[in-house]
Amino acid sequence: MKYFPKLLFLFLILSSNSYCSEKDSTGLSVKINLIKEYFIPFHPYHYFHDYVPDNDSIKLKKFDIEITLKNNSDSTICFYLMTCSWEWDFIINNTYIYFSGKDCEGNFPYMRNIKSGDSIILKTTLQRDLRWDNPQKNSIGKGYNVKTTKIGLIYIDKKQGYDYHNIHDDKSRWKIIWSNPLYLNK
Repeated sequence: MKYFPKLLFLFLILSSNSYCSEKDSTGLSVKINLIKEYFIPFHPYHYFHDYVPDNDSIKLKKFDIEITLKNNSDSTICFYLMTCSWEWDFIINNTYIYFSGKDCEGNFPYMRNIKSGDSIILKTTLQRDLRWDNPQKNSIGKGYNVKTTKIGLIYIDKKQGYDYHNIHDDKSRWKIIWSNPLYLNK
């Protein structure tokens, strides 16, 4: 019984759809669109032990975004995303923007198929590092030099699916498809 999840996953990989493109990710594009930006109050008990804000009214900046994965090729493209925490399959190009995260149950790699000309739209929330809008006392600057925010899809195709977790653990094996830039540092 303890081998059942592994056997099920292996079966799903081996019986994957043969109509997927063998051309890899050619033609897959990632586009991000800002829907809404806003601040939320940040309660003092959330402070980091080494972070002392300059004032008492701390606010956290959030950004609601859409991520559009579009197939611009002539055939179906198949790749893996986690079923619930699909944000794990993306990276952000700077150190001051994060995915907000969410509660997740029943999370496993799942093959997504996008037919030629079709898209998948994913909605999520990003947040800016607390220290960006709330510098520490006696701080001499924000220290963030990257002017744009881009999101990269860590592309794992159907042939690599059996090795999904090992690919995630080895950044040298990542194939990343980058999005357009957003300018979130206004």
